[in-house]
Amino acid sequence: MAPPPERARRLDLVVVGLVVVAGGGLTAWWLSRDRKPSPAPAPSAATSSPRQCATTIASTWVPHEAAPPFEAPRSNLVVEAQVPLAALTEVVDAKLPKVLDGAQRKPIGAPGEITYQVTRGKPVLSVKKGALLVDLPIMASVEICKPLGPICPTYGRCQPTVSSRTTLPLEPTADWKLKGAAVAVSVQTGCSVAGLDATAEVKKAAETGRRRAQGQIATALKRGEAELKKQVARLARPIALTADTCVRIAPDAVRYQPVVEVDGHLRLAAAVEGQLSRVACDAAPAEAPALPPLSRAELGEPALRLVTTIAYDDLRAALHEHRPEGVAAVHAVRAHGNDLAVEVTLEGQTCGRTWVVMKLEGKKGRLVLAASSPVPELAAPWTLDPLPSLERLNAIDGVKARQDLSEVPPQWVVTDDGVAVVRTRTGRVTLVLDPAALASSAPTAPKE
Repeated sequence: MAPPPERARRLDLVVVGLVVVAGGGLTAWWLSRDRKPSPAPAPSAATSSPRQCATTIASTWVPHEAAPPFEAPRSNLVVEAQVPLAALTEVVDAKLPKVLDGAQRKPIGAPGEITYQVTRGKPVLSVKKGALLVDLPIMASVEICKPLGPICPTYGRCQPTVSSRTTLPLEPTADWKLKGAAVAVSVQTGCSVAGLDATAEVKKAAETGRRRAQGQIATALKRGEAELKKQVARLARPIALTADTCVRIAPDAVRYQPVVEVDGHLRLAAAVEGQLSRVACDAAPAEAPALPPLSRAELGEPALRLVTTIAYDDLRAALHEHRPEGVAAVHAVRAHGNDLAVEVTLEGQTCGRTWVVMKLEGKKGRLVLAASSPVPELAAPWTLDPLPSLERLNAIDGVKARQDLSEVPPQWVVTDDGVAVVRTRTGRVTLVLDPAALASSAPTAPKE
């Protein structure tokens, strides 16, 4: 006899969980400033003290030079899901009925009537060539009697044995479908009583159970595909990390490695590749994304990247507020190729209003612009909030998240719209799934 449909649907949704977890793992980091600096009034060159100014620099104009095209970097979230095989076996054992079939005094023609009960032993789970195998020992107790009026004396007994193997492919196709499960039943020990071979009756009962099991598994797979579409549609909505911090995931490729058994665990590793962007938490849902291509391939280097752009008006205001001695005002900031063109008014020994080209770099959360003398270095502090931990996934019943992620220094990039700040985390996420908790939270499949 076959394992219950809940198990097949549960395994089918492992990939779905990965995408959602991909979605949950991909949303686990963030960038923001502690506050938006207020613009300060920009004094003119006349405010410079003429007693201090020894050299007045000539006003210059830096011709506009567009920044190189900037494409938001892609993220590659690598997730490994682990399911303890012993725990999964216990779930299958608890879901399967102990008595699989039976009959009382069923007429079988001239031999008389047959009474039998089919029971099962403990299932054995294993993985082979990317498929989950469920082997189930089945025992039967058979009695044959000959009706004599109101009574039916038993004249023979036997105890045949049957084995059942369910093969459930765990590697989906490119269009996210699982191949149907196969249930095979074979008689290990026959049943012969007084010259009557009762094995045929036992095989017939086993075959009925096989067809019922395959139908239930097919129904569970269809239900899993519907759930998959539902979860993918959720990616179109903003996903909240905090009360006022939301992101949206745009996966465009998913790669996986075959399911294997390692140290008593079923292990599936997958990578979700795409772009992660910050959106307003009250943003309207986008059009539901199509299922990204799925392929069996190397997972690639794990990296989570989120881009936040600092508009030039905000940057100018921050540089003006934190301007050093010798800079009376910061009037404007714009792109100049890979650098920035900044209009400043200087005061002191060298004074005047002019445009200068400044190099951009970041130093421990401070955006720094440097130019040749006599323009001082300009810097504005930008507070980088700690990245949210994926430990919040532990709030989900049946899921325990472990993360091995490290943050690299942020990258500051000049674009035509502002300065883009790219924050990156490297490493992978491990999800340990509790089959019992997941099964208890899932709806029960109807009996076929």
